[in-house]
Amino acid sequence: VDALTRYKAVAAAGVMLDVKTGEVIAMVSLPDFDPNKPATAFEPVDGKNNQRFNRITSGIFELGSTFKTITIAGALDSGLVKLTDQFDARFGIRFGRFTIDDFRGKNRVLTLPEVYKYSSNIGTIRIMQQWGKDNYRAFLSKLGFDRRMSFELPELRDPKMPEEWPEISAATAAFGHGLSISPLHQVVAYAALVNNGCMLPPTLYKRSLEEARALCTNVVSPETSAYVRYLMRLNALEGSGTRMNKQAAGYRAGGKTGTAEKVVNGQYSSGLNLNVFSSAFPLDNPRYAMVIIVDEPKRENEQSGTTAGWNAGEVTGRIIQRSAPLLGIGPDFNEMIDANLVPIELR
Repeated sequence: VDALTRYKAVAAAGVMLDVKTGEVIAMVSLPDFDPNKPATAFEPVDGKNNQRFNRITSGIFELGSTFKTITIAGALDSGLVKLTDQFDARFGIRFGRFTIDDFRGKNRVLTLPEVYKYSSNIGTIRIMQQWGKDNYRAFLSKLGFDRRMSFELPELRDPKMPEEWPEISAATAAFGHGLSISPLHQVVAYAALVNNGCMLPPTLYKRSLEEARALCTNVVSPETSAYVRYLMRLNALEGSGTRMNKQAAGYRAGGKTGTAEKVVNGQYSSGLNLNVFSSAFPLDNPRYAMVIIVDEPKRENEQSGTTAGWNAGEVTGRIIQRSAPLLGIGPDFNEMIDANLVPIELR
């Protein structure tokens, strides 16, 4: 509710998952309706009739740069891309008459952690190309991004993956455009990427650690998972997650922003954004993963921006700040925690 009013958004939604068991800890999608009066589901919101639905399970969206975590994780796990590799992001990449560029480009060669920290589209495409587009497509399948999520709620939709997989589709998918999944799909994937690689079906019911182990599908190695935890924390300390980190100080959270232009009448609209922040905490021993969406946010004030760090990121930080103590996680400001997340290759 705070996000809806603070950023004058048309909608906001969020989901939190226990990464060790797959239990959904919390889920909300606004605007909602009174289940005792089902007709209220069809009442218009700001003149639009399609607003009151569960965006977490039955909304499918292009989730923008939050997808870079997934692309980079799969590439690192393949062994064809190394954490110490560098990628040329000096010039945009041409596909026929289209050129893909960076939002705020550094116009230089970037290390892999810099590609993530600066959210470079060019660098992410280069990573995907070094890995191979067919390997990438197979990894998306492994994460279940081409089929409906198995879950206890009836309101579920099929994700939208391109039927064909030419180089341009793989390139745009690398940074979260041209394919649509539900936030539930993404939070399940993020949970697996930080919990040493064990992907668990989500559930609304209580599930023990033993039950969870029996349902585990390994999608990446523990070593890759450690790389992902480092990159997500790095982005909180030095990248687009710094505003989130300021709100969630001490809880060792990390994540990735995504600011995706919405499709209106078949065209991307530069004025309307779907903003996403996908996160996990505490990254020294991950317990929870979260996806927050703010739909068409406005500036909070003259000094603020409209990209995801300013709204979905800040909402994430405020939720962590308030929920972590309730979940039994205390703040810890020991600098060695972040130092220990840095992989040996980079020390």
